[in-house]
Amino acid sequence: MNGHAHSKTDGLTSTEAAERLKSYGPNDLDDPKLQRTFLAVVWEEVQEPMMVLLLILGTLYSLWGNVVDTLTIFVTVCLLVSVEVVTEYNAKSSLDKLHGSIAHNIAVLRDKKLTILRSDYLVPGDIFFLSRGQKLPCDAQVVESVGLAVDESLLSGESSAVSKFVPVAGSSEDKEAEVDQCYAMTNVVSGRGTFLATNTGLTTRYAHLRALSHKRFRQKDRKTPIQKLMKRVTYILTWNAAAVSLLVLLLSYFVVGTTWQASILTAMSLAFATIPEELPLIVKAVMAVGARKMADHGALVRRLRAADSLGAVEVLVTDKTGTLTRGIGMDLRSAVLIAAGDFVGAHDAATAAAQTNGVANPNPIKAIYPASTTPLVPSDVERIALFLSTWALSTGLLDATAGDSHSLHEMDVFDAAILAYLDTDSGRLPVYRDALASAIAEFPKPVAEMPFNPTTRISGRCRSARTEQAVRVAVVLKGSPETVIAHCTRAIGPRKAGASPGATPDTVELTSEARAAALGFFHEAANTGQVIAYAMRTFEVPDEPASDDAGLFESKDCTFVGGFLFHDPVLPSAADTVAKLREAGVRVVMATGDGEGTAVAVASETGILLGPAVTGTVVSGQELARVLADAATAEDKDFKDELAAVYYRASPENKYDLVTALQKAGHVVGMVGDGANDGPALAQADVGVAVGGGTNRTDVAMDSASLVLLSPEGGIAGLVDCIQEGRRMHDNVRKTVIFYLGCKSAIIILFIVALVTIRKLPLNPVHVVILEMFMDVGASATFPVEPAEGHVLRRPPSKSTDGVFGWHAILTMVYACLALFGVVGGAFVAGLLALEHDPSADPRLPVSMAFMAWLIGHVVLGLSCRTQVEPLRIHGYFTNRRFGLWAVAVFGSGVTVTVIPGVHDALGLAELSWAWIGIIWAVALVLILVPGEVSKEILWRKMQGPVVRANGGPNRGENGGHHVDERTPLLA
Repeated sequence: MNGHAHSKTDGLTSTEAAERLKSYGPNDLDDPKLQRTFLAVVWEEVQEPMMVLLLILGTLYSLWGNVVDTLTIFVTVCLLVSVEVVTEYNAKSSLDKLHGSIAHNIAVLRDKKLTILRSDYLVPGDIFFLSRGQKLPCDAQVVESVGLAVDESLLSGESSAVSKFVPVAGSSEDKEAEVDQCYAMTNVVSGRGTFLATNTGLTTRYAHLRALSHKRFRQKDRKTPIQKLMKRVTYILTWNAAAVSLLVLLLSYFVVGTTWQASILTAMSLAFATIPEELPLIVKAVMAVGARKMADHGALVRRLRAADSLGAVEVLVTDKTGTLTRGIGMDLRSAVLIAAGDFVGAHDAATAAAQTNGVANPNPIKAIYPASTTPLVPSDVERIALFLSTWALSTGLLDATAGDSHSLHEMDVFDAAILAYLDTDSGRLPVYRDALASAIAEFPKPVAEMPFNPTTRISGRCRSARTEQAVRVAVVLKGSPETVIAHCTRAIGPRKAGASPGATPDTVELTSEARAAALGFFHEAANTGQVIAYAMRTFEVPDEPASDDAGLFESKDCTFVGGFLFHDPVLPSAADTVAKLREAGVRVVMATGDGEGTAVAVASETGILLGPAVTGTVVSGQELARVLADAATAEDKDFKDELAAVYYRASPENKYDLVTALQKAGHVVGMVGDGANDGPALAQADVGVAVGGGTNRTDVAMDSASLVLLSPEGGIAGLVDCIQEGRRMHDNVRKTVIFYLGCKSAIIILFIVALVTIRKLPLNPVHVVILEMFMDVGASATFPVEPAEGHVLRRPPSKSTDGVFGWHAILTMVYACLALFGVVGGAFVAGLLALEHDPSADPRLPVSMAFMAWLIGHVVLGLSCRTQVEPLRIHGYFTNRRFGLWAVAVFGSGVTVTVIPGVHDALGLAELSWAWIGIIWAVALVLILVPGEVSKEILWRKMQGPVVRANGGPNRGENGGHHVDERTPLLA
């Protein structure tokens, strides 16, 4: 522990800060020069292989074809580039904005007052304060530190945390090691510090290194499973499409007898239409739209893998404080103290029995309710006053009283609850004020601090006072009852009979029986709240203790003072959210550092624990470690089978190991937390959810998470909507793939069948290019925004890759392909038959019929693909406005080029009558839409009622057993 300090400064005034902000600019680490511009995206899209192929096709048309076809192709190129650029740019812009949309708040000293500011308002010269779990917002010099260690692996690659402190004057070694220099984007992993901002924005070391490498240091999105799958599928289908195009070229030249120029144009246009180059972009567009929709509801997607995995989450591990409970604004319920005369051994048995009417008191603990309206007896008031003086030594209140705003900022939610009590009528007693004042006077000098350790669950402070003979030292420990009591050999006991008011009570021996009884009481008390215990040790030494003397806090000879019982209310939305998650098939598990009683009480109130706690449903962190070790040796054993509902006294390592074990068993895991101790598990989980709406959130949790909830209701409110959105994205990817590949397969079959059987081209090359444009726009612009179907939260979770190429999807795709081929091929044959019946008819009639049939048929197919299970009459025919606009544009274009006189000649098409168009619509509806809607009606009727249950509900196992109805919708 380091406690060296430079001379204090008062920071900047608001006027000085405003001037420096104008001079230096905002503290923004993102260099605009490194951002992809709109023109850069345009250039990238123009260089895409398919665009290059289309440009070559247009050039060849200008040499071998007519001017109208050439212009049509180049206009199509411009339209496709525009659509893809807008889609790509919007997707990337949305995700980039979400990456930077979480502002970190910093405690800054301005105008000699503590002020909370956004980190981008920091300027050089600012004094700011950080503690464990926060990120350095800029380059800074350490002004004061207590146990400060910083993770600089982002910049240096060194995995070990680096201690930071103010070097001793004249120490060249410390100066060379830069022990007082900290850099932007590094994390405080322990302790706390006061910092002087030196470099901000693009002048920081992070910004300099990033500019040299032209790479983002922040974690990049790994390709999601669905993106990897689409990339593999695109690669395979591209080679297949190239082979088919070569086959069409040969058939066109050798079988049909077209010129080699026309055969090449046909093959190239077919390659353009059948290579599925849009699939990866469509998947990205679907996830970007989903991320944007979640942002509108207060959920920020920071990594695409979260959007991809949300719909697949099977197990959700959640912390308690700040996620299920309020976490801030706790209430002080009672002070838990040693009751007078209760410890047999401190006095003889006869005296103890006499003090309790002849019966020894079996309960050595006394709960006093200081916030009660019932007047307290004087002895209780004095005991609380003594306790408050001990509490004051355990916080930064003394320093804050002396003018140190940082210490006031550092007080946790428990200290804030005590301060709130002291500001009430029952808390403004002179004896309490005198107790705090005496503590300030008795031990005025801070010596050392042991920051809270989430593993040991204890913190400590040391203060001193110099007398003429020696240095008096007070060490106060604060933490969980079992940890604090383990450091104690005695406890504050009864005051001697006849002792003067204010006299210090005697201490009594803390026997094994007393320890067990005390811990039992605290365990019971935890059923109604959270207990924070306190212990104290005072001693004298000749000289001032060293600030880095670890032995100050390791002594087991402390005196137990008592505990405060706090109430952290459960959030109103928590129970409803847990119930909805259970109905969606998501198993919810609590992993908290709190004690068993507190954990069980909250789990029962929120519905995570159903029924009484029995063996196996409530497990300690130590037992979890043992179970995980056993599971690791049994390779064929699914750890989920032994998953408990509640894990108490769970360390950060326990949470991380729990998430990892579930993932190794093949499960998709979500983790919810808001503290620095949740960071490792948040980063490891498939979906790390940081609750960012509260003031107690930490930068480490926010940066480790892939999804941040900013719901005004707090906690996990809004998580159900996120999971619904995740499942909607999965569905929309499947729908897009079925539509997209169904259309491409149909056009391949159309050409091959027509060339082999009829020996005629069903469409001209320019027609294929136009149809491909409409198909790409329909797939990339309409399906990503399709609303969710009504059953998405009543079915089991599924991975984004599940069902995309499963047999249900393949059967649906095959039917879509054959039905569309039937409509278009039938129209082409009908045109040929019409020519035979009336030789005077326009010879271009069959091609015109096929062209219009394709436009109408793929619109009807798109309409059918909008839902997988929910009938369109329930889902709504007009709920997707983009689809409606696209359908109108497609049909309107078809009418324009086949009905309006003169226009059809430019594209080599015959004029179509409205009768023919009506027949094509009727055939398309009967062959494509009607069979699909009939099958959906059957499936929908079977799905009525709950189909998914987890953690209980109808057909549930006892105490949160997990049962899932395995019925899966046909097309899901």
